[in-house]
Amino acid sequence: MVFRGLHKIDWLKVYETDTNIFLVKIHKDTEEAALKLRRAGLDIRDCSDVKGLDRSFFRISVMKHENNLKLISV
Repeated sequence: MVFRGLHKIDWLKVYETDTNIFLVKIHKDTEEAALKLRRAGLDIRDCSDVKGLDRSFFRISVMKHENNLKLISV
């Protein structure tokens, strides 16, 4: 459900995974997107510390159902 919901957002690229953590690339103002998500109470982490990735990549964990819905709507 989370993957499908995030996949529908045109300014995101979500990479398929076999775990409960998604790698997401944001194709717009990453600072603005991260700030909106954090203001909504969602914890995301950028991947700038991972070799080959930059601040436009984030790790997002699957959460409780209501938080997953909030993630997709924000």
